[in-house]
Amino acid sequence: MRRITAFYQDITRVKADILVAGITTDLRPPRGLAGKVDWYMGGFLSRQILGGKLDGRPGVMTMIAIQGKLLTPRLLLVGVGAAAAMTQEDAASHFRPVGDTVRELGLQKVALEIPAIETPKSGVYDIVRGVMKGFRRAFKEERGPGTYCEIQILARTEEESEGWRRVLRNL
Repeated sequence: MRRITAFYQDITRVKADILVAGITTDLRPPRGLAGKVDWYMGGFLSRQILGGKLDGRPGVMTMIAIQGKLLTPRLLLVGVGAAAAMTQEDAASHFRPVGDTVRELGLQKVALEIPAIETPKSGVYDIVRGVMKGFRRAFKEERGPGTYCEIQILARTEEESEGWRRVLRNL
């Protein structure tokens, strides 16, 4: 892994190999990045939820083809369980396997949203640390050649983006 950045930008302008977002069992319709993708896909994710094909159970990952609606061709939804009950440790453990999935798919540029439990100023450090630990484990040099991954953390505001940058400098 070589580069980790954080920025605020409309998802229609984000160009990566894959978008990664958390999805909960209790917040309907989807919120955050998943909600934005759902809107651009005409409610596709909402229909999958209503049809029982997508539910946000912890540890369940679901790949969705975005079908040309955005510059990024795929969405990986990570089930995180109930939003109200999710701790920083839960979020970190749910997102830790994402690095392995990205590596197995041969992807090199990931744009992801960190679950919004708290703002970067007040302690999401453990979530970011858990997510990055999973990516570092997946992309270690001894695991073979071609182990490169660029990670873009997508912030919800410019202020949050600055907060993420401060957190990333301390990792």
